[in-house]
Amino acid sequence: GSSVSVHIARTSDERDSAINLMPTDELLVEQFIDGRELTVGLLDDQALPIIEIQPASGIYDYEAKYHRDDTVYRVNPDLPPELASQLNQFSLTLSRVLDIRHLCRVDFLLDEHGPWLLEINPMPGFTSHSLLPMAASAHGLELPDLCRELVQMAFSSAQGTVR
Repeated sequence: GSSVSVHIARTSDERDSAINLMPTDELLVEQFIDGRELTVGLLDDQALPIIEIQPASGIYDYEAKYHRDDTVYRVNPDLPPELASQLNQFSLTLSRVLDIRHLCRVDFLLDEHGPWLLEINPMPGFTSHSLLPMAASAHGLELPDLCRELVQMAFSSAQGTVR
């Protein structure tokens, strides 16, 4: 989680070196996709503004996510409108199919072949660097109001009412 111990290997020697650093029972190897990193936050079955993540150097790892202040976050990045709509619709459909309530964040990489789904996060962070609160703020919902909305949604669900 949070891109801890991520290694990008561009050669077989780099791959072998990275594999030797990790316990074999904790190893996940994926194809590297060199593309733009985008995220779609969802709140109460509504897509929030898309955010593009641009680390100042290297990859969007733990340090870039939580400690560094030089990562650039672009709200409503320059995307073709049909692509932005596709990302939003796919995110909404995925959250509905998985029956995720109230909030989540869906992450993508975008390269010349199109968008690649990275993950869906059903409980995104709420730190000073967190993307869902950032998207909610761009939508006009500051953190205290976002928290209030989430509590009200949870209360309504517990009472069996639908919003």
